[in-house]
Amino acid sequence: MKNVAAGSTFALLRDLVARTLQEQGVASRIATESGDIDLERLTPEEAQTLIAEGGYFGVEKTSDRIVQFAIGIAGNDPTRIDAIRKGIEDGFSQAEKAWGGELPEISYQTRDAAMEKLDRWVAEFNTQ
Repeated sequence: MKNVAAGSTFALLRDLVARTLQEQGVASRIATESGDIDLERLTPEEAQTLIAEGGYFGVEKTSDRIVQFAIGIAGNDPTRIDAIRKGIEDGFSQAEKAWGGELPEISYQTRDAAMEKLDRWVAEFNTQ
């Protein structure tokens, strides 16, 4: 019974996310390195694989994308680290508000990993 209830809860959440994205004019398909993901047809098993270690939405790959995007926006300028950090923190704060409070733990792990990667990026410039 527990798996049936979990599956039903997942389906409800998946459908809610897909409807919300559609209402905002956002596609419910996401392009990844291994092909498109259709959020409306995503199974719990597929979702788990996506957020697992090494998965497209796992901590490492997601924090990599956040850092690459932030560094690109900052023009690869490490003197802008404070603005980069603030932007990431602001983004997570907005996500918390949209989520209605505390995010899933994987979100905070991703934020922490992104901040560590930024520290390493700045340190690389300081040693040159």
